[in-house]
Order: sequence, then C-alpha cells, then structure tokens
Amino acid sequence: MAQLDTLDIVVLAALLLGTIAYFTKGTYWAVAKDPYAGSLANGAASKAGKTRDILEKMDESGKNCVIFYGSQTGTAEDYASRLAKEGSSRFGLKTMTADLEEYDFENLDSFPEDKVAMFVLATYGEGEPTDNAVEFYEFISSEDVSFSQGGGISEKPLANFKYVAFGLGNNTYEHYNSMVRNVTKFLDRLGANRIGAAGEGDDGAGTMEEDFLAWKEPMWKDLAESMHLQEREAVYEPVLEVTEKPGMDAESDDVYLGEPNKNHLEGRQKGPFNAHNPYIAPIAESKELFTVKDRNCLHMEIDISGSNLTYTTGDHIAIWPTNAGKEVDRF
Repeated sequence: MAQLDTLDIVVLAALLLGTIAYFTKGTYWAVAKDPYAGSLANGAASKAGKTRDILEKMDESGKNCVIFYGSQTGTAEDYASRLAKEGSSRFGLKTMTADLEEYDFENLDSFPEDKVAMFVLATYGEGEPTDNAVEFYEFISSEDVSFSQGGGISEKPLANFKYVAFGLGNNTYEHYNSMVRNVTKFLDRLGANRIGAAGEGDDGAGTMEEDFLAWKEPMWKDLAESMHLQEREAVYEPVLEVTEKPGMDAESDDVYLGEPNKNHLEGRQKGPFNAHNPYIAPIAESKELFTVKDRNCLHMEIDISGSNLTYTTGDHIAIWPTNAGKEVDRF
C-alpha cells in the first residue's frame, strides 16, 4: 500500500479547507452587510413618536377635511390627493390625505360636526381590503365594535360623523367594489351621515376616470350644501410651505436623503412592490464580461430574496445611484 508523504498530506488538507470555505461562504464568513440596515433602523425609531390620533392630527394642522385612502397600487391614493387639492382650491377646505393604516379609529365618535371625512377605497383580489385598510376594515365591521365613549352599534355612536365615499373596483371580479359597499354599510349602521351617493369606479370597463368625474361633481354640490360651503373660482394655493425648522439637519431621521417614498424613510420595505413602492435590492455580484471601444458589458446579480418578487423575461430594474461620501464632503 502506497504511503502518503508530507506533500500529499498538505495538498489534501488544502483541498479540504478550500471545500469547506466554498460551502460556508456567506453563512459563517464574508456575510454581506445590508447597506440599508442603518437607515431602516433609524426610520423605525423616528416612527415611534408619531400620533395615531386622527383628531389630534387634524387639530394640530388646522384641517377640517381628511381624505382616507385604501390603496394597493397607488391609484386610490392619487384620487385622494386630487380630491384634497380640489376641495382646497374650489371651496377653501383645509384638507389632508391619510393612509388608513397609520391611524386608530376608536375616537371617530368624537369627530366634530364641522369636519368631514372622505374615503377612497380600492377593492383587492376577491373582495378583500387593501393591505393598508385591513385593520380599519376589521374594526369597523366587527359586531362588537366599541368607541372611545363606550357606544356600540345599537347606540349609533357616529351620529355626528359626516363622510363621503368613492370605490375603485373591477367588474370582471365576482365581488365588484365590495370594499366601498361594505364600509358604507357598516358606517351607516353605526349612525354615520353619508353625504351624497357612494361612487363606484370600474377599471374592468376602462371607465375609472369617467366614473370618478361623474361622481365628484354632484358630491361637491351635496357637500357644499351640507357644510354651507361657498364655491369660489379655483385659485392656486401652494400645498407646501417651506420653513426652516430649528434643530433639524441632514442627519435627522425624518429628513429625506433620497428615499423613494415615506415607507422607506420610516424604515419599512413593505409589499406589494411596484413603481410607486420599489423594492431596494442590493447588487450581490458584479463583474465585467468584456470591453470594446464604444461600450462594455457587465454581468450583475441582484438579490431579491425576501421580497416575494420573481423575475420574468422582459422585467426591468431601475438604478438608484448614491454619491460617494468622499465626494459629497468635498462638495
């Protein structure tokens, strides 16, 4: 039987160590650092002090009209923004838009009579609420719903609550616009005062915009009559006012530094992901395949693990470049 000399043992040991290193890369060593971990943690911390009391928020900002939206792809949010701008320019309403998942609703029974709420609600899937409207829907539809002053369904606790509603649906699905239909039903049984008819937009028929326009004109008329509003010639009023906030600088957690939307600023990457809510995926590997006079070719691998995204031929990605810290400091 052949004897192993010292060189053979060294070679075998090197091969063994190399094999172990190859199969443990990324698990026990060379673990890729999440480039967004710091910003996500900071965002989560900044969110902790944010109020979930919609009445407090409206009082602090001097608003008398809030437009809640339940949106999956951003369309309902866009319509909510349009209503806010039109209400401000045509009727002088002090408007704000609000994501349903960012507020609690136990104190709707204390909603003042001189304020109004609007709901722009998309129906998702087979008659389900959008992700950001799930908690609101579960609360308002509960048989034992209870409000801050203790009233239940039989006491009609929302007698002072005025609202209007518009739904976004698709008639090719069985439960067409069920979200807005159910929410108005639940609000009405709690004694809320619906102003005008609830509108329904149909994406399946391709008439969403036409349905919205046909609904909002009589809605504004009914709302003006109910709240004694005077229509005026539409005037431009800036939505934002630029002021210097003492104690805030580029290092503050609530200052945007290129984040694509509010979710990312607050430390959340929450699906579903789309053009309005992109998934920030790190580059796992990049290498140059070849270079010629007028171009070069790179091989890149993008890490989308944990996003529930899948690649399909023809899909596109966008590049989100960042400036080198050294160059920023030099500037």
